[in-house]
Amino acid sequence: MRAEDYTWFLTLASIQNLSEAADLLAMPQPTLSRRLARLESRLGTELFDRGGRRLRLNDRGRVIEAAFRDAQQSLDRGEAELRRLLDPVTGRVRFGFLPSLGPWLAPRVIRSFLSRHPKADVVLSQATAEALVMALHAGELDVALCAPDVVPELLGGLTIHTVHRQAMAIVVPEGHRLAPRTSVRFEEVVGESFVAAPPGYTTRNILDRLARGTKLRIVLESESLATHAGLASSGIGLALLPVDDPSLHVPGAVFLPLDTNDKREIALVWRAEDVPVVASFVAEVSSEFRGEP
Repeated sequence: MRAEDYTWFLTLASIQNLSEAADLLAMPQPTLSRRLARLESRLGTELFDRGGRRLRLNDRGRVIEAAFRDAQQSLDRGEAELRRLLDPVTGRVRFGFLPSLGPWLAPRVIRSFLSRHPKADVVLSQATAEALVMALHAGELDVALCAPDVVPELLGGLTIHTVHRQAMAIVVPEGHRLAPRTSVRFEEVVGESFVAAPPGYTTRNILDRLARGTKLRIVLESESLATHAGLASSGIGLALLPVDDPSLHVPGAVFLPLDTNDKREIALVWRAEDVPVVASFVAEVSSEFRGEP
């Protein structure tokens, strides 16, 4: 059935008079008669019993009337929900972020936005950078907070705005020979064991660039930066981690700022669509982080 069938048929079913229904619908009576004839032909049955100028809805017509009314109400609910989602005050933002950003940066972003838009509907998810970017392309997310250099080949068609650059540190256990230092050069630890992210992750990319082709001794690969910090504190292996992530500063772990200009970039990534509440989210988050190191 076509959506335009609902209004005229429900009007005719309520009034049960072609002339009066046509006047109410602001259409010529012959046009309304032809529409009814086409609908009945398509369904293969008459929906009204005819008696002079009046019509009387029959059993088959009542079945169609109930179905049309349900469909019309469903369409009305869908339209109302769509208006709510697009509303700049109560609209929905589907926001995804890296697990490593969940303990500190993502909550800051969400708290800041909701302080200005308390009625907004923020739907959260967390995943790897690749999964977040794929969800953006599939229309399952509106905006993501991730490290874009992990998946440069997947970023076509998306808008990227760097909001934060994290300085890196070598994490050693208390009692390590370098623990008393205030900073360290990578050349001083290149021969040691490391706990690292799998290839392709931002911290691993930086680690590989710092090694300059030297084969590193990696005792464990893990996607969890918290695992890196925990194992580094136990002496299993050193770790390369962001300095400013408070969730990683576990007991027994000593963060030594690394003498390098290589930083972990965190960016907002989104699809360029004209959804007011998403545009507000992106603009306000970008503005809040403007000027930060």
